[in-house]
Amino acid sequence: MSVRSIPTVRFVPAGFFRAAGAELWARLGDMLRARRTRQMLGEMDDRMLSDIGVGRGDALMESSRSMWDLEQRLR
Repeated sequence: MSVRSIPTVRFVPAGFFRAAGAELWARLGDMLRARRTRQMLGEMDDRMLSDIGVGRGDALMESSRSMWDLEQRLR
């Protein structure tokens, strides 16, 4: 019996781990970007915040969020 005659059994779809890894890598990039931009927002002075239309309280609330908290908050 030839090895090639035995069918290959796949328990997960082909490329599943590659797609999951790519999704995880993209999510990590989003979290790091959120951390960096929130840190920059927290360091802005009142003049800079008024230029972008954000109040000090909103800036402090946003900059205190965790990097894995990526959901947008509705007002």
